[in-house]
Amino acid sequence: MRLIDYLDKGASLGSESPCLTMAGRTLNYRDVQEVTWRVARALHRSGVRPGEKVAILSANDPTAFACVFGISRAGAVWCPINPRNEAAENRELWSSTSAPTYPSSRR
Repeated sequence: MRLIDYLDKGASLGSESPCLTMAGRTLNYRDVQEVTWRVARALHRSGVRPGEKVAILSANDPTAFACVFGISRAGAVWCPINPRNEAAENRELWSSTSAPTYPSSRR
């Protein structure tokens, strides 16, 4: 099973049940599933194909993790970029992956 298959199974069992919770913010399975479809469609529209790498620059956040599921739904590979790293370290990570980057942060 793929990562996204587990999310879809959870959504089929209880779409209103909590799926991702952090710092008092909770997304239920239905909300996360909706985000994953939007992310997957956006990635496909932008030319990302299955097996390609996608980097996300984001702090730990439920929406960012929902995007990780969306990357999985698109068949792409997630490359995490940590905003707490030094800028030079992140530049090196980006250049070593050759991945497009989609910043995602609510801060």
